[in-house]
Parts: sequence; C-alpha cells; structure tokens
Amino acid sequence: MPRRRQDSNAGSSERKGTGWRRFLPENPWVVIGPIVVALTIAGVTAGVKALTAKEPQSELQAFDPVVENPTGSYESVPDPSDPTQTASRPTDASKARIEVRLQNNGNRRSVLTSAILTVRKQVVVTPCGLGAGLAVSATYDVVLPRRPADGQTVEVPIDQQLGPDEADRFVFSVGAEFAGGVDLGLVLIYQLDVAIRHDGSEKPTDVGRVVVALPGSPPDFVLPRDISSPQPGCEQDSLNEFREAAQLDGVRSPQLQRILASAQA
Repeated sequence: MPRRRQDSNAGSSERKGTGWRRFLPENPWVVIGPIVVALTIAGVTAGVKALTAKEPQSELQAFDPVVENPTGSYESVPDPSDPTQTASRPTDASKARIEVRLQNNGNRRSVLTSAILTVRKQVVVTPCGLGAGLAVSATYDVVLPRRPADGQTVEVPIDQQLGPDEADRFVFSVGAEFAGGVDLGLVLIYQLDVAIRHDGSEKPTDVGRVVVALPGSPPDFVLPRDISSPQPGCEQDSLNEFREAAQLDGVRSPQLQRILASAQA
C-alpha cells in the first residue's frame, strides 16, 4: 500500500513536468484562450474602425470677395441693329472685377465647375445732364442681364482645381448685356450673391455678397451739385436712386463706396 502512494506521486510529478513547465496549468487553454479572444476582439475593432473611417473629402473655405469697380468708360463700335452706324459700348477696362479667394481645408482635391451669380436687387440710376442711352490664376467674363428679376441667376463655367491644403484666387470680369445706346448714361447697380459649384455637390459653397455698378463706378459729377437741397424732378430722382443703392448690403469697391456715401451725406 505505501508503495502504491509513492507511484501515484511519481505520476503526478511526471504530468507537471520540470523547470518552467511546472508553472503551467494542467490545461494550458485556461491561459491561452483569453489571450486569443482579446486579440481577436482588438482585430475586429480595428477593422470596423477602418471600414467606418470618414472617406477623404474636400472642404472649401471662402474668404471675403474683393471688388474693383473703375470709373465707366466707353468705346465706339458698329451698332448691332445697323452696322453702318456707330454705338458706344463700355470698355473692358471699366468692367467691374469680383475676385474670389478659396482654400481647400480637406484631404481630397476639389474640382470647381462653375460660379453662380444671383441678382438680389438692381437699382437703375439716371444721372442728370447726361444723354440717355494669390497671382490671379484665371479670369472669367460674366454678362449680367440688363433688367433682371430679383433672384435671377447667371451660371458661368469655370475650370479650377484645389489640392488638399491649397488656396487659389481667380477673377470674374463683370459687364451687362450690350444694348447699343439704350443704356448710355445710365448706371446699373447690382447686388449679387456669389457661390461656387464643385465636386458634383448639389449645394455650392457661398463666397459672399457684392455690389457692383455697370458700366463702372459713376464719376463724382453725376451727383447733384448741392445734395443737401436738390432740385425737384431729375436731380431728386437721381439722388433717391443713389440713396436706395447705398442701402444695399454687400462688399463694394472703394470708388463706388465713396459715391454712395456722398449720396447719404
């Protein structure tokens, strides 16, 4: 009987082993199992995060637009209705310029496809005493309707690209539809909302609101000489129209701002 107990103890020692093996439990999966499960969970979590990570996308930031509005000037051209006669047309140099500045804060290239200019308001001023009638990467011509309805839009195709963390500036040269001598002497003041369509998105990026005068900023002499007590009729009408334009909110050029501020004095 004592010999049998010795044999039993010897068998137990053989099962446990010697050296570092003696520290292992009889069933090693008691230790290995939880480690495998923990690693599997960590791998699945990492995979889910990778699958649900936000896809690369562009993120445009628009800065306030810059407006230049030189004094209007004209050039002689053949009259469209009668080529044997001449008509006056605003020169390209006197066109208003709207400078757009954008930065792509996203992690994907942004492709700009068009600009949308929405007419919010137009004021037509009839001056008295005049006859009726970043380096810039690109410049685009914009032709505004002569007598637009409020909310009417003009969409201009553009071809610009901004890589991640890149900025750009480009210019829209703005004029009105040519009408021979019909608008000669008139000042057409537009309030415009400017937006840029890009990457096939239904919602364009808003750039801002501007106020421009076409064919150019009016010279100082178009205001009545004594604006504190203008004469009834033409002078008063002209002053009232300038004052109405002065109430339009939006970025405007220093030249135009000076004229509109004078009308409010």
